[in-house]
Amino acid sequence: MRTQVLGFEQLREGYSDCPDFGKIFAQVHDSTILKSRDYYLNDGYLFHGKRLCIPQTSLRDFLLWETHAYGLSGHFNINKTIQEMEHRFFLAVHEARCGENHFFQCSTCRRAKMTK
Repeated sequence: MRTQVLGFEQLREGYSDCPDFGKIFAQVHDSTILKSRDYYLNDGYLFHGKRLCIPQTSLRDFLLWETHAYGLSGHFNINKTIQEMEHRFFLAVHEARCGENHFFQCSTCRRAKMTK
């Protein structure tokens, strides 16, 4: 019996069009060895080493928000949240910076910043 996490199929669909992982995904997908520079496919998901690659999809935004607001790093600064994300997943460097919008939208962080 296979376990399926709802929404994660977005990742498989998002790799080919992703500006960060599209070329790598194509190279690994077309390779008979299915390995290129520490990237490999497992059941259609792209991995870099042991970390799952997260393409630019709404699921990436959701994971970033969950890590920021509800994870062990709840409401820490952007650098700590991105560090936590990169510990679990593989993100392109500039892709992680896109998460700054989440911090500007976070009412808890805005309130905390105003009280300092």
